[in-house]
Amino acid sequence: MREVEVDSDLCLTVQVDEGGTLQIQEAELEGEALPLDAEIIESREVLIALAAAHNGWYKSNSGDWYYFVNGKWTVGWKAVDGYWYLFDNAGRMLKGWQSNGGNWYYLRTATNVPNAGPEGSMVVGWLSNGGYWYKLNDSGAMMRGFHADGGYWYYFRTANNVPVGGPDGAMVANCWIEIAGECYAFQPGGQMRTGWFDDGDHRYFLANSEIGIGFNSADYGKMVRGLCKIGLYEYFFNDPANIIFFAPDGAMIRNNPYFQFLTPDGIIVAGIIDGNGHVHRTGIKSLNGDAPEMVDTRIE
Repeated sequence: MREVEVDSDLCLTVQVDEGGTLQIQEAELEGEALPLDAEIIESREVLIALAAAHNGWYKSNSGDWYYFVNGKWTVGWKAVDGYWYLFDNAGRMLKGWQSNGGNWYYLRTATNVPNAGPEGSMVVGWLSNGGYWYKLNDSGAMMRGFHADGGYWYYFRTANNVPVGGPDGAMVANCWIEIAGECYAFQPGGQMRTGWFDDGDHRYFLANSEIGIGFNSADYGKMVRGLCKIGLYEYFFNDPANIIFFAPDGAMIRNNPYFQFLTPDGIIVAGIIDGNGHVHRTGIKSLNGDAPEMVDTRIE
């Protein structure tokens, strides 16, 4: 233990523990003991005296943390022993969600809470908080929008309740979402679905390599609408902009005895759809009014 003189009347008895953290043990004013409350131990005069006497961590008896360097308390970001911390303008170490420089960060609220690391240190990677999952990049900034991780795509809300109920930055899971007019589906673990997906009584297809859409393509995971060849067969997925069936948007159509649709290259195609959803074309004609050229283009 040693003494730190604040002024001619106020004297502090302090101790530095094995971890290098300074704490006040006693305070005396003109020889009389004072309570170690925040009004005294976090006053500007006391902080100036302690900063002049100690480099490193100071934990006040009210539970607030400060970091002193060369006679000053730290303000803003500071890296200590490989971890990043954020301090307010009064020098107090911040915890929990904090907005800084246009980004959100999460600082541990206690040692190893929510995951391994010192109290107050910045979290990176996955974060579970308040019943939602978040992803914090290597700089600690909370992610928004689409992000790939471990071979899957995830989507993190871009604002409160956008696109579905939940906080800004929270991962969407076990739901459909619509972004810029395109629909996507997500597993209970948040992974974006691709390929065939049965939802209730309807079947959908989410774009992937089976139809030539690569993992890094902007179209990856989009719900397919209209005619699409998958494997050996063509299928038709309800497309209100082209032809409307009594089915949800994007649902695969089955058991339709006759239909016509317009292909992207301006060809009207007629056909039937069997119980497995396989499209069998029975005729085509051009838009110039020529009579239909009845041909059998079904895929067996």
